[in-house]
Amino acid sequence: MTDPHTSAPSPHPALGTTSPQELEPLPEGGIELFPVNFTAYQHPYLPDLDTERHVQEIADLLAPYRARTTAWATPADKRDRQAVEDRLALWTNPTHLPGQNTVLYWVGHGSAGHLAHHRTPAPITNGVTPADIAQAIGSRQLHPDNADTWAIIVLDACFSQDFARAVHLELFTHHRGADRYLLLSTAAQGLTELGALTRALRRALHITFPTQPAIGLLTLGRHLAAELGGFVDDLTLDDHRDQLVNQSANAAAAISAPLDQIAELQAVIDQLPADEQRHFLPKASGAELGELAWYFHGRTLQRDQILRWLSTATHGTLIVTGPAGAGKSALLGHVLLHTNTRLRDILTRHGHLTPLPPGTPRPDDPFDLTAHLAGLTPARTLHLIAAAAGLPELALQAAEARPPADLTAQLLDALSARDKPLTLLLDALDEADQPLVIADQILRPLAALPQVRIMVGTRRSTREGPDQPTPTDTDLLDALHPNSAATGTPQAAALQCVEVAQDPEALAGYLHAKLHAAKLRGTLHADEADIADAVHRLVTDHQHGSAEPQHFLYARLAAHEILADPDLLTDPTPLIGRTHRQLFTHALQRLDRTDARYTPLLRALGLAQGRGLPDQDGIWATTAKALAPYRTNDTHAAIAALVRDAAPYLALDHESGQSVYRLAHRTFTEHFTTASYTSTAHTAITQALTEHARRTLRALAAHGITLQPQSISPYTRHHLATHARLGQSAGARHTLAEHVDVLDALDLTSITTNAFHGGLDPNDLPPPIAGAVLLQHHAQQINTAQPDHDTLAWRRWWRRLGTTYIQGTPPSPEIPTPQSWPPTLIAGSVQRRQLHLQLTGHNGGVWALAVFTVPDGTPRLATTDGNAGVLIWDPATATQIGGFSTGHSGGVTAVAAFTASDGTPRLATTGGDRTVRIWDPATRAQVGKPLTGHTSAVTALIAFTASDGTTRLASASYDKTVRIWDPAARTQVGEPLIGHTGLVRALAVFTASDGTPRL
Repeated sequence: MTDPHTSAPSPHPALGTTSPQELEPLPEGGIELFPVNFTAYQHPYLPDLDTERHVQEIADLLAPYRARTTAWATPADKRDRQAVEDRLALWTNPTHLPGQNTVLYWVGHGSAGHLAHHRTPAPITNGVTPADIAQAIGSRQLHPDNADTWAIIVLDACFSQDFARAVHLELFTHHRGADRYLLLSTAAQGLTELGALTRALRRALHITFPTQPAIGLLTLGRHLAAELGGFVDDLTLDDHRDQLVNQSANAAAAISAPLDQIAELQAVIDQLPADEQRHFLPKASGAELGELAWYFHGRTLQRDQILRWLSTATHGTLIVTGPAGAGKSALLGHVLLHTNTRLRDILTRHGHLTPLPPGTPRPDDPFDLTAHLAGLTPARTLHLIAAAAGLPELALQAAEARPPADLTAQLLDALSARDKPLTLLLDALDEADQPLVIADQILRPLAALPQVRIMVGTRRSTREGPDQPTPTDTDLLDALHPNSAATGTPQAAALQCVEVAQDPEALAGYLHAKLHAAKLRGTLHADEADIADAVHRLVTDHQHGSAEPQHFLYARLAAHEILADPDLLTDPTPLIGRTHRQLFTHALQRLDRTDARYTPLLRALGLAQGRGLPDQDGIWATTAKALAPYRTNDTHAAIAALVRDAAPYLALDHESGQSVYRLAHRTFTEHFTTASYTSTAHTAITQALTEHARRTLRALAAHGITLQPQSISPYTRHHLATHARLGQSAGARHTLAEHVDVLDALDLTSITTNAFHGGLDPNDLPPPIAGAVLLQHHAQQINTAQPDHDTLAWRRWWRRLGTTYIQGTPPSPEIPTPQSWPPTLIAGSVQRRQLHLQLTGHNGGVWALAVFTVPDGTPRLATTDGNAGVLIWDPATATQIGGFSTGHSGGVTAVAAFTASDGTPRLATTGGDRTVRIWDPATRAQVGKPLTGHTSAVTALIAFTASDGTTRLASASYDKTVRIWDPAARTQVGEPLIGHTGLVRALAVFTASDGTPRL
């Protein structure tokens, strides 16, 4: 083993440790760090090692997990074979901390066959054998008192891969009942460097898994083995049972925020007494605090308006809006701090938060949920709301991707009966996935309930962006506006808006506080006069085309550029009057000069889908390497340094159980997504992630592991199809189609959604993708309950059958699989089919169908099979997304769609009960009373536009008449149309030459 440090070994046990004689029970949930470390060797060819320092570093890294070190009190020159036997005997002794999880850390010199102790000769031909280590592991893990505990055994020595493999064989041969252990070596085939484990563990805990409150040992072990190149034995572990649980107040797990803010907040937390640390952070909620409390300035009028609303409103929506970068998130975070009693009291007591002026409303703990919606889907949003409302079954259904509209209807039903208020704080609606759907179909109907209050932070329009002209539309605000027509009661008072506008004085206060704090920390060396002058110039000067006063995002960017380059403090000219994107470009250029590998890493985040890119499984590095000008660049090695150097521009988040990184503001993302090269870049990403997934599948198959869709990275599974679509013009879809083994592992809904995405002709899809989409409804129904079920084999079967229908003949044979079932389609000839989606779910023949458009512009279908219900479908994914019972007796006979005066969609249904009923499909609520007048069952229905531009309905009936209705006034228009001598079965509308409608 090589030691890059030459400092003398510590003669004393590491600080914060205990000797065996001092042992007390570990704190609940704690773990034991049990070092077997060697600092001195008798033979001169075995140099002394400073292992005590590395034991302490491991202990420090594990401190948040309540690790306590059981120090080895034996002097360094007495740690011989007998001392080792005594040490291992203590570890295996059933009376030694029974029922506690443990980490045995062996560190010292070694060979493929032996681990060295103090008296071991060189070459290392005798010492501690694999059988000795296996005996200790087996004895401990087989003891009944340790049945509910796990053990991690780390062998940190040269040639430890071969040694660990021998230990594994000994355990398998002589201790077969031992389980719940992770055996890990730090070396591959040769020497290892002392400290490699420390670096790998630090990177894992701080970079790869920082937001996870619990890390599965299986996942952790495989990650460390990949980092170190060593051996891992994890066959007896279960990630759901065997976990390293963070017991500390972890800011990264509780909030989504830029990395520099998380670090500064964590530093404040770490200075608090232990009892206050446990109560400091809100339960992990995805909240974004915006500016830290000690930097917040201005916006007092808006703050007080929000607090008054929280103190007085009983239901409805409060929208906090304003231009990009105006400080909406910061304002909402400031309100959260002042209303969360735990945070408020602790921050105030320690001088980090100024109390509100006397008389200012200050409701205590009003929020049941705080969430940052960036990248969240409608289903994920519903999951969070249902969980906050105490509806675990509904939350589980949302997590399992049940149709959002159906879940919304269930949520509305459940909350209608709720007898206590539900208050939601939802920020960054404009950054959500399908923000108009979330606004119109989830938030608007929820806010109409008498016990629900929703506070939303959002831009006005989905087309609004930084440094861009203000769009004429306000589609996001419109989608949140209460729909009085749906309830029959005016609700204008239930919606309030708070506008966050420019505030130069507050901007100057924020900038000065940010720079002054850096001076106090010693990271900025400057006079107060220089700080004041720079702040004045940044806020008031307009040297570039009469630039408007800037927003808080500009101030934040400018402050960080000054901290990175203090010369800008004396001459901030390069920053003055710049747009947000120009300042971000300035930062990118600076970071590229620091390390050229930073640029592709940041570019990868800019093109990332969902909530961001995980470091786990090498996804971020793989994506960045595909975008690097030189593919040999080791982007993986640069990630830790980038996280440090670009902290203000990166944010931590979580998705699919993984920590993910994204750019900290939508402005930064748009710098990359609006570039001309994006299609080529997405093609490169598609190629890289496809090959990464193939390597993963091959490696698992080589170890005899049954492959499942979950075998590949969640990011690849859910987002690779999107990258392929975005790279369509550069051939990305064909790249994916060439690797059907990866295609079969991708999320079917993602494949289907991207296949039918607007602007692309689905008939241009490569046959393998078209085949997967054609019969996806069968593949979705695969029964995975059978323990020996091969999901990927069935996916392959349905994809090949679908491809056969698309092209008329079966595709070329693929690599045979050992499974005998399902069979492999080899030859045949069928009539070709056009790509289409089959909507399955009706119990009988479909009697009627109508098409309507939801506020985000996507189409929906409404169908009925003659019973009393209507089903709602997303034709792009062939999924049922909702439905409702109409109450018609005798079943629904016809469905028509039209647009209400407020621009929202409506459905009209007819039935055997002789009525016409109008519905809001978003809420499933009937709008007004039924339209009556027919004397027999209604058989047909159609919507049309009258000469004055208003909507009309025409209905036909067994009573031989056609009647015209005004759905807004809910009245019949004129007399019935008569003349038929029998029942009227159908209606059609057309326009006469003079422009008037005809039936």
